[in-house]
Amino acid sequence: MLTIEQLEEKYNKYLIDCFDFSPPQGWLNIVDTLLYELVICEPKLSISQVKEKFGQLRVHCNAQSQIAFGLIEAAEIESNLTCQVCGEPGVNRNCGGGWYTTLCGKHFIERISKLNTKEKAKMFVEHIANCIPFSSVNEFTCSFNNFDPSGMTHECRPLYESFRNLACDNRQRIIKEVLERRPKE
Repeated sequence: MLTIEQLEEKYNKYLIDCFDFSPPQGWLNIVDTLLYELVICEPKLSISQVKEKFGQLRVHCNAQSQIAFGLIEAAEIESNLTCQVCGEPGVNRNCGGGWYTTLCGKHFIERISKLNTKEKAKMFVEHIANCIPFSSVNEFTCSFNNFDPSGMTHECRPLYESFRNLACDNRQRIIKEVLERRPKE
């Protein structure tokens, strides 16, 4: 398995001015391929930053060509579909507290298992709010009461269980909070 140290050694000449080289382990192959291709089209390449932000790869460098910009954009898009922990296919999603990460199902469940019940319940309501338009607490409650969880992915199950197990007044408080944060139409 590729390491950050191996990448730093391999591309040392291009990382002299780099102040932040911290790509997640799951994206090291994406970064390796990107840097290899950038060096070919930008011989005087100088990389200043390679990191994760909002669950997506960010690369800052002195690239000048449209080809280089296209390569960087393609790597960023690929990272948005790749688990940043293991490199398997992933989904970019809110993992609580507004932290967006790109994770496979296994690592998403590991991440949310560390959240408290209220945070998981809130994530469930936010997820449903993005899928089903509702404008009131009563409308959401009616939809939830008729909700059949049998088709739910196993990644969403802990969020659903957390919401279902809350007292009714706590559920309503969370729904109201999510509704108040939604943009007004």
